[in-house]
Amino acid sequence: MNIFVIGYFGQNNLGDEAILESFLEWAQSEFDMPDFRVLTANSGETKKRHNVREVDKMNPLAIISAVQWCDVVVAPGGGLLQDATGIKNNLFYSFLLGAARLFGRRPVYMLSQGIGPINRKWSAKLVARAVGQCERMTVRDEMSLRLLDEIGADAAKVKKTADIVFLLGRDVQHKTTQDKLTGISEKSGKRILRIGVSLRPTDRLEHISGVIQGCALRLTEEYEVEPHLFVCDGDQDVAPMNRFAEDMRRSAPDMNVIIAGEMKGSPLSAREMIQYLCRIDVMIGMRLHSLVLSTLAGVPFVALPYDPKVTAFAKSCGQPLVPNPAHATPLEVTKMIKELMGDGRADSIRRLKELTSNNIEIVKSSLAGLSRTLKETGTSSTFNILGIPLCRLGFYGTLRKIMYAAQTQTKLHLVTVNTEIIMRARHDKECMELLTGDAVNTPDGVGPRITALLKYRRRIEPVTGIDLMTHLMEQSRRQGFRLFLIGAKPEVIEKVEKRLSEHPDRPLIAGVHHGYLKDVDPDVVIKKINDSRPHAVLVGMGFPLQERWIRDNKDKINASVFIGVGGSFDVLAGDVRRAPELLQKIGLEWMWRLLNDPARIARMKAFPAFILLAIADAFRGD
Repeated sequence: MNIFVIGYFGQNNLGDEAILESFLEWAQSEFDMPDFRVLTANSGETKKRHNVREVDKMNPLAIISAVQWCDVVVAPGGGLLQDATGIKNNLFYSFLLGAARLFGRRPVYMLSQGIGPINRKWSAKLVARAVGQCERMTVRDEMSLRLLDEIGADAAKVKKTADIVFLLGRDVQHKTTQDKLTGISEKSGKRILRIGVSLRPTDRLEHISGVIQGCALRLTEEYEVEPHLFVCDGDQDVAPMNRFAEDMRRSAPDMNVIIAGEMKGSPLSAREMIQYLCRIDVMIGMRLHSLVLSTLAGVPFVALPYDPKVTAFAKSCGQPLVPNPAHATPLEVTKMIKELMGDGRADSIRRLKELTSNNIEIVKSSLAGLSRTLKETGTSSTFNILGIPLCRLGFYGTLRKIMYAAQTQTKLHLVTVNTEIIMRARHDKECMELLTGDAVNTPDGVGPRITALLKYRRRIEPVTGIDLMTHLMEQSRRQGFRLFLIGAKPEVIEKVEKRLSEHPDRPLIAGVHHGYLKDVDPDVVIKKINDSRPHAVLVGMGFPLQERWIRDNKDKINASVFIGVGGSFDVLAGDVRRAPELLQKIGLEWMWRLLNDPARIARMKAFPAFILLAIADAFRGD
């Protein structure tokens, strides 16, 4: 299942990144080998955060390419259809939904949307038309449902659900009751009151900040107040939150004002913020998702609505909200907080807990319907290339599959398949069995990709052994992912080990062993690997020797992932140079290898016959 995910991603906004995180986790667990491309405003950041292929939202050709690549277009949440932030918004998403229909005839699903505000008649018509282009739409609140009805959208396509971010609450471990404060200050002897604060730029923000400061000072009569400041948008919130911190420290020098995270322009992730919020007693928030995540953590809140969606959410939670923050007073907010910390606290926490459980079930039920529909109409997870199943996952999809296998301790054998391997398998029964058994075959080389294009009209990404190995090594220390390397000559693997140990970002290499195993006791090798406790074993012995070794030994080894990487260790040792990146991208790496090693010409003889067979296979179909 190839999914093009669209939304306000890559814009350093906690709520939108939480939406993306929630959807990716759900789809990963729901579908067999899903792959994703994600619309983003910040190339590099989305890939770094979520390990997905990016689509630049300012590049129409890249958007059209993603539409043609995918099986389905999904907008998993957010407030995409509104004109409060300008007229470009609805124009952009109307273009995008139209492209999905025009260039790919791909079904579009918009999930957990917050609709509006819509202030222009022609904008309302665009939104109604966008709903008409969707196979299905769900909205996250009653207000959005009413607004779509008012503008004449197709009501049959729209259902009410909840914010998809509630799925992150499935595994939250928080205090089930917070009816008593848990900290007594040694300095003052007072109970510590940890107040979360989330502000955003808005009209009369200076007044709102002053109200919260005045509230905190009033509360110091009874509590030792400890403000914890949360940035929810790294581009917009940093300046006002820093100003608030400075003013608070100036007015109360003894108060411990804490900034959650480093506040260097990037907010905490959703899971980090939920974990942090479990230590907070009450939240005062303007941002919608500061309140959603507080709900997931079981933290009562006071809402400062700058938008109708915040008002609607606070009312649905039964939490107090300031009707007009621009005219609020410190006394008004102080009374609300004292109520949440007093007799009303237990009831408030109970309501939040019930709401979280109910909304999780609502979102799961809504997504279950989508899952059934996509599975019924979905495509196979593999391409059949001359009798060999070739995985449709792209590079980042394959990496996610590797990590998922390691997390769930599921055996995974990856074979990187090129033209030579396919042609050999046609004449070697054992090789064919290696490729059609329980291994996952990925496209390494231009031959399988040409065949997929001819037969299925699909462009597929190369997933090579050396690229997988390189990326896993780059990520291993950050992910705690341990690798064992086996293969190559003794002097080559020793050189690899030495070079990796000297690397600035030294990967977690559990151990190494050369690939000349004829005179080596296999039990000794297996014990060495098991004693090193790797997550993945990279085997560089060439096809089919490495695949035979993996087949015969993977069940004896306590690792989850096994990848045949061919001659990649020679490249890692510096004995062989890879082709320039441009040649890799345009599929001419084979030419570079041939120029550097003319003896490979004998291995290229099979290519013309392969192309003829691929053309015949394309006409014949499955």
